Amino acid sequence: MTQATPDSTPRFSKPVADYVRYRPSCPEELVQTLKAATGLKPSTLLELERLFDEHQSGGQVQFDYDTELFFDRLTPRLRRS
Repeated sequence: MTQATPDSTPRFSKPVADYVRYRPSCPEELVQTLKAATGLKPSTLLELERLFDEHQSGGQVQFDYDTELFFDRLTPRLRRS
């Protein structure tokens, strides 16, 4: 005997609609500051806003990066004669 899988769409439709409605977007102050400070074109600002909206979580964007550290002993430069 096979059991039908219940349709979860109704259960998640309202939370999804609420998320879309209340999701934070790129702060207008940030857009205006970038525009004033950099002279970026409106199309560039729209693309930055789209990227922010796509990758933000709670109004913040996390940047993950790797850092390489190189070290050695400092030696005095040879004097020119």
